Amino acid sequence: MNRHDLGLGLKFLLLLPLLLAFNGHAWAKPNLEDCLRLTEGNGASIAADVIRVVDGDTIKVGISGGQLSVRMLSIDTPETNFQGKNQGAWAMKASAFLARQVAAGDEVEIEFEGDRCDKFGRILGHVHYDGVHLNRLMVEQGYAVNYCIYPNFRYCADFGALVARNIQARRGMFSDPSVEIPYVWRRTISHQPWDKFTGNIESKEVFAKDEMSRVPVAWRVFFYNEEDILPPYELVD
Repeated sequence: MNRHDLGLGLKFLLLLPLLLAFNGHAWAKPNLEDCLRLTEGNGASIAADVIRVVDGDTIKVGISGGQLSVRMLSIDTPETNFQGKNQGAWAMKASAFLARQVAAGDEVEIEFEGDRCDKFGRILGHVHYDGVHLNRLMVEQGYAVNYCIYPNFRYCADFGALVARNIQARRGMFSDPSVEIPYVWRRTISHQPWDKFTGNIESKEVFAKDEMSRVPVAWRVFFYNEEDILPPYELVD
């Protein structure tokens, strides 16, 4: 065997663990089935090792059996990369702030709510590290807006109150009037109509999909389906 062939053999051995990942589907992105398989039977939370921070509301982690992204529940930060576009300075600030809280190799606890995974194969959860609830911290420090979607409402009132305070104090991203709410910005960029009913966490009123503006940003909660709108929430005309 010559030196070139030896080098290729060593590279193959280094890549072998990746080739065996996800039961042989090395080049396929994790999907909903992968996510459910890797998280089921783990109770109310699961331990994971941070691989990297993706942006202000997403991290990649390793858990027993594979690697998955975690979409941090009930928050939304300015986008660093959506359809090839970004929201500028506040997107980078949010990502950098989260990266200062956790780094590769840190062990975090991921707390589940109603849905453990989304359709993209990402874990949906609250990330806790060293006693700190990182989802809440991102909101508290003004790097995120509250973004609660049924059935994941556990921290909505708390997060909403923090956002209301930040809007009043013009703190963080709310100090910059040019920053659009991320979930609104994504719809604008993708030229898609708003696809959720909007509820008011204070009054419990829920409005039609084209009436999101009737609810102040800090008190919004969202429902994909009309059948999910259950008491104390009520759909109004």
